[in-house]
Amino acid sequence: MLCACGVLIKQKTGIGRSMTSRTKTAYVNDIEELTGIPSVLLYVPDSNNRIRFIRETLVEQNRIPLFGIYAQGELIAGSQTLNEKSGCISKLTNCIDSALAAEDVSATTIRAPSVFADYKISPLIQSKQGNMLDQLKPISIVLVYSYGFGNFYNSFYRDVVQRVQTYEDQCQLFVITIDQIHSLPD
Repeated sequence: MLCACGVLIKQKTGIGRSMTSRTKTAYVNDIEELTGIPSVLLYVPDSNNRIRFIRETLVEQNRIPLFGIYAQGELIAGSQTLNEKSGCISKLTNCIDSALAAEDVSATTIRAPSVFADYKISPLIQSKQGNMLDQLKPISIVLVYSYGFGNFYNSFYRDVVQRVQTYEDQCQLFVITIDQIHSLPD
């Protein structure tokens, strides 16, 4: 009976599915269609740090799908904070609201979350607007994405994208993909 339930859940959610995109462009188009995440928000650890990033932050610290919420570059909430209802948009919204209320959004010096330097994370696709890490806002939300997560978190990603748009003057979103896409052609 349990085996049948596991198969049904896997079929319904697509958890563990293999990536079908053959180019980076197709990959970002697939993500945007499935989750609403625009390509300019996608970041990737360099190929030498990808496995270390997955092991240290995702496996050991269980930081999926929310990696963290940062105020002025400092972690103020992570998956552990929201773990009672992992992926719950209302808890995430409350954390954003609290961060915005507590922070001086007019601060002149804003640091990037250290994870970007620690794992050499950079934009997946170079944008005409430049690297968002050069145009930081007081509150940064960092999510993790993998095609292998299936559609389990898709509505969560859509909700977060919409919520960040509500706070676009003070808040920004980064989505780190852990899929092995370094070898895909553009």
